[in-house]
Amino acid sequence: MITQVEPAFVPETPKSVRLPKSWPHAVEAGDVSVKIYRNKGNVRGQNFTSFAVSYYANGKRQLRRFTDFGKAKSAAEKIAGQKAQGSLGAAALTAEVRISFEAALTLLAQTEGTGNATAPRLVEIVRDYAHRPRRIAQRRDARRSRAVLQSEAPGQPTAQERG
Repeated sequence: MITQVEPAFVPETPKSVRLPKSWPHAVEAGDVSVKIYRNKGNVRGQNFTSFAVSYYANGKRQLRRFTDFGKAKSAAEKIAGQKAQGSLGAAALTAEVRISFEAALTLLAQTEGTGNATAPRLVEIVRDYAHRPRRIAQRRDARRSRAVLQSEAPGQPTAQERG
């Protein structure tokens, strides 16, 4: 009796991808662009072509090299997708900062709903909060000056007349 058993692991072979006519080749996702550069090299008399995937993460340029254009393109598409979602920069966070960030997103989800609990929304809230103390101080000073003007009794010299 012959049974056909499917193997548990089938190695994924990359599809043959046609090389672009112009270089560098840009892979885009949203407003993010990841470039693939073609490099020609020679090692011990052997000519070879490699492909470098270039992108910016954590304020620095990152390069990953591949010998196959199909693998380079799939890696570039994956990186572009992660950058477009904002998840690539989170890898550089320390454990303490990552825990704080996740807690802040959890609180944001509880107050504004899970649809609005995103990193850009959190940045917007922090930016608004950073500019908030000036406005509060201006309102406080305006209230104090109104209170001083209203508390002056009739017939008494005002603060402007005294000073």
